[in-house]
Amino acid sequence: MPFQIWGESELTVYGTMSGGRRMAFVVQTGVPGCGVGAPSEVFDEIGIKAGMVSRMVKGAGKYLHGKPWAAATVPSVTVGPMVVDKVPAWIGALDSSELWHHGVRRDALISNDFFRGYRVTIDWKAHELLIED
Repeated sequence: MPFQIWGESELTVYGTMSGGRRMAFVVQTGVPGCGVGAPSEVFDEIGIKAGMVSRMVKGAGKYLHGKPWAAATVPSVTVGPMVVDKVPAWIGALDSSELWHHGVRRDALISNDFFRGYRVTIDWKAHELLIED
C-alpha cells in the first residue's frame, strides 16, 4: 500500500469510506478502539450517525466542556488493496481544524482496528506499507 509523508512524520494513504469519494487518511495507530476517525462533517457526508448511547455520552462530554467523541460503525473502508467491513469509528477523533493542516485536505485518520489481524511493516525506501496476514 503506497503512502506519502506529509509534514515531518505523517504517513498518509488514500481510500474511501462507504464507497464514497477518495479521501486522504493519516495513519495513527495509537487511537484506542478505532479503525477510522474523522470530524463529524466527514461522517455526515457519508451518512454515518452515532448510536443512541454514544449520542448521550457525547452530550455529557459537552456539558463537562470537553471535546466529545461519538462511537459509530462504518459499513466498509477501503485503503489501497484492503477492504474492511464494519469498521469501528470515532466521530470527532480528528478535529475539524486539522482538515487542512498541511495546506492539503486530509479527511480522516486510520488506526489500529483497521489493521487488526494483519502485520504492518513500513518500507521507508519504497514508501509502502507492507500488509501481511
